[in-house]
Formats: sequence, C-alpha cells, structure tokens
Amino acid sequence: MDPLLNVMKNHQQNLGVIAKGIDTLEHLKKVHHLKVDAVQGKLWPAIPLDALEQELTPAA
Repeated sequence: MDPLLNVMKNHQQNLGVIAKGIDTLEHLKKVHHLKVDAVQGKLWPAIPLDALEQELTPAA
C-alpha cells in the first residue's frame, strides 16, 4: 500500500488520503505506518456539530 500512496502523492501533492473503516485498535496499528492524512472509523464516536467546538477546545 505504501508504494501506491507514494506514487499518488508524488503526482498530486495536494492529495489527502483518509483511511476509512478503522474500527479497532488492530486496524489502527495496520495503517499506522502508512502515509495517510487521517483515519475514520468507529474508534471515535460521532458527535453533533454544535458540540464539536467544545470537544476541540482544551480544558482549562
């Protein structure tokens, strides 16, 4: 997978790659070494948009 990602990113520098289906720690470990820009899956619960700012703001 890494060679494919390298070729894609070399030809399209602004390309963002998201690894989808990261539902377990085992899945996360498998993609950890890859040059992906983000991961998406059930390890992170969905939250409403209005709660997003609160979740991203560091606790005082």
